[in-house]
Amino acid sequence: MRKIFVSNVMSLDGYYEGPNAAFNFFTPNEAFFEYARNMIREAGAIMYGRVTYKFMEAYWPNANDNDDPIVTERMNNHTKIVFSKKLTTTNWGETIVMNEIVVEDIIKLKQQPGGDIVILGSGQIVQALSNLGLIDEYRIIVAPIILGSGNPMFKGVQHRIPLQLTQAKELGDGIMLLYYQPTKG
Repeated sequence: MRKIFVSNVMSLDGYYEGPNAAFNFFTPNEAFFEYARNMIREAGAIMYGRVTYKFMEAYWPNANDNDDPIVTERMNNHTKIVFSKKLTTTNWGETIVMNEIVVEDIIKLKQQPGGDIVILGSGQIVQALSNLGLIDEYRIIVAPIILGSGNPMFKGVQHRIPLQLTQAKELGDGIMLLYYQPTKG
């Protein structure tokens, strides 16, 4: 069975977006890009909320020459799963639109063949699936900055989720990559 994992950059104080949804607090380095290439290779599908999906849909089909060709190819060619009550049509490769998060539907997605499912951005989807116990791994890239305000990664999580640190990597420039898995209890 494939797993669902989150891969998101977060400030030290827990924000995945700064004020006004800005994402200008993180400067990726080569070690981060190496992680991104490996992560996107292992994924078979990408899961989004509508807002993140629309942002990515506007960017990746027209990615510039400075973008990594492996990441660009996978972003454009992986199956995309987007949760939206408003979105009715899409123009970005193979995209599955789901109107709501239904536990049975998510379990069916996990039972399909193929690589794992990665959630990029999409804080509300992370929060909803966390509340339902459907996320198998959290990969948090901690940026060495305190923002003081913004959009918290886990704002809508309604209960404690005990986690076990399974791996930690220093990516240089003060950036940490932390792998956590939910534990029982």
